[in-house]
Amino acid sequence: MNDPLLGHFVAGRYQVLERVGEGGMGFVYKARQEPIGRLVALKILLPAKMGDEQTVARFLNEARIISQLRHHNTVKLIDFGQLADKRLFIAMEYLDGGTLADLMEGRRLSQAGALRIARQIGKSLAEAHALGIIHRDLKPENVLLDEMHGEEIHVRVVDFGLAKVPMQGRDLEVSRFGRVMETVPGVRLGTPAYMSPEQAFARPVDGRSDLYSVGVLLYRMLSGHLPFDGDDTTGMALAHLHDDPRPMAEMAPDAEVDPELDALVMALLAKEPSHRPPSVDAVLQVVERLIDRHGRLEAATDALVLPSAPRPAEDSVEVRLPGRFGVVQRTALFAAGVAVGVGISHLMR
Repeated sequence: MNDPLLGHFVAGRYQVLERVGEGGMGFVYKARQEPIGRLVALKILLPAKMGDEQTVARFLNEARIISQLRHHNTVKLIDFGQLADKRLFIAMEYLDGGTLADLMEGRRLSQAGALRIARQIGKSLAEAHALGIIHRDLKPENVLLDEMHGEEIHVRVVDFGLAKVPMQGRDLEVSRFGRVMETVPGVRLGTPAYMSPEQAFARPVDGRSDLYSVGVLLYRMLSGHLPFDGDDTTGMALAHLHDDPRPMAEMAPDAEVDPELDALVMALLAKEPSHRPPSVDAVLQVVERLIDRHGRLEAATDALVLPSAPRPAEDSVEVRLPGRFGVVQRTALFAAGVAVGVGISHLMR
């Protein structure tokens, strides 16, 4: 890899060892902080993005947000600064256990693993939501895993670059010049497969939008599949808005998901925010009860991941949409058809 940063020092104290990731805003490197020898993750803004005020604002937004968050299930900020060429960087704790996406590649998780991971994601969100911060981009790639020791999976939620920050009821970001900027209305932010319906159609969001994303994550962890499949952004957005997820028992017949957990996932995936659990604390109450009910569940790490069956065949139907969209093909998804109301009443209180 021909990368001029490899082997060199950033800000005179971080020696770049290797590139470990990349995204729309920049590259992520594994680096060693000298002279103490600590490994860190360096996120460095792309040179081409330095002139884009909105991108720079989001980069600064991420650093400002994670500097406020203290929970051990949220990635820790170590440093923030500039390279010699004025590019911005964020230094964060380095985790070498991969991502939730890596763990689930071609597999699903046991009920035990899914519950433990969901609990830690929820605890990270609980602190953020208490401060009025909405993540808006929860997905497996943004859930990092520390080394797995015995029965424990240690999770860190990362990438708050698209997060909503409260100030006088508006979605705000801070520009590179220190100016407060309002998020551009009508612009869809996030990852289509994990977006809530309101986020997919650029409507106002609150913490219940993150809860919808948690529902997508749980569905995928337990079944090995996304609740909705789509070939493009528009098709995926329409599925989130109109389609019911297929029952997890149909997607993974051998999963044997607890009925209360199944009900929780379906409640999280409700189209209307008012039909979802009211807060992450309400979700955590159910998750904790399920973990207690199953006696802390399996202990062995290798029991947490299981092969994922192929996605069942789905019928395709034509859907007529108004305006420029015309006729599109959209997968016909079916509701569970059975009662999944177990445990829902107390969630909605």
